[in-house]
Amino acid sequence: MNLFSLFKKKKVEKFGELNFQEINNFIKDKEKEFSLEEEKLINLINDKMNFLISELKEGIINLEKINLEEKKEQFKLKKLTLEGIDILKKRLVELIDNLNKIEDKRLYDFIKKLNICFDDFYNKSKVGFEKSKILIGKEIALIEDSIKKFSNEYNKSLCENQNSLDLIKKIREIKDKLIEMDKIILNINKLEREITDLKEEIDKNQKKINKNKKRLLELKSSKEYKNQIFQEEKLNGYKIELNKNLILLKNLIDFKKLTEDNHSINKNMEIIKKYKDKFNFTFDEDNGEFFKRNINNLDLNKNIDKVLLLKEKINNFKIEKVNFDFFEKEITNLEFEIEKLNKNIEKLNKNKEDFNNNLSSLKFSLVKLFEEIKIKLII
Repeated sequence: MNLFSLFKKKKVEKFGELNFQEINNFIKDKEKEFSLEEEKLINLINDKMNFLISELKEGIINLEKINLEEKKEQFKLKKLTLEGIDILKKRLVELIDNLNKIEDKRLYDFIKKLNICFDDFYNKSKVGFEKSKILIGKEIALIEDSIKKFSNEYNKSLCENQNSLDLIKKIREIKDKLIEMDKIILNINKLEREITDLKEEIDKNQKKINKNKKRLLELKSSKEYKNQIFQEEKLNGYKIELNKNLILLKNLIDFKKLTEDNHSINKNMEIIKKYKDKFNFTFDEDNGEFFKRNINNLDLNKNIDKVLLLKEKINNFKIEKVNFDFFEKEITNLEFEIEKLNKNIEKLNKNKEDFNNNLSSLKFSLVKLFEEIKIKLII
């Protein structure tokens, strides 16, 4: 049960238009304007509350004086009644203590705590009232009448100041929205700083990449690199010539006759089979010695020597390479780092977008709140 039904919508004064930048000044002006009214109303309620407290203390004394010994009712009923009186006394003491602790100077907070005190009292004392009324009535009625009288006078005071209360409540809500907005703006600013820092880091890395690419370009334009390309092309030419000569050499060999001449020699047959299956690989192992021993052909021997000479040239060919590895690896690492930084920026921008959406929602809520007090907020 709640004694205090507050903030019913009433017609409020029309203040006109208000720029968003002027909200804080508007709030300060209104709080200053209502401060005296708040103080007067709080003092008025306090006076009534102090009077209630004195009556409740008297009610507790009266409860303590109750003697059920002379009553003829059953022991069980007396016991239940005394239990109710004990509960009620405890809750009344608790209520008085809670009321005395209310020291708020702002009306909204004062009323909120007053409501909480009586809500708590009613919830906890209901059983006490019910049991106490089994055998006594006068003392309980006096306590209920005191609370009812305070409730009526209190609600009357609030009704007489309803317009001011409505506006005070709206001002409080507006302040809460502004606090939320300030927190969001702080978060947005923090995200923007983080994004700026990441972009600066990306810019630094990109400059390093450009510097390494420039150095690579310089190296690739150097005489050393041009000579490396020339030597690589020369080596590749030797390899192409070697491959052609190996094909020519293979075509000069009559594997059918070679097989007929060596069919009874297992070791030779194994070598012949290897040559037929993997000619180039077997030649690298044997250097053509098998053919020289088993085939009497001058042109064949000349081709074998030519192939061996090309192999020797290739094996002994030296190329002084220009080292690009450091710069290429550095570029790869920096590009990977930039990719990670961009992903982080993407996440931060998503968070920033969410905060901006929340900020827009709060601004819309502010507009609606000001509409309720007949003010057009210009954002």
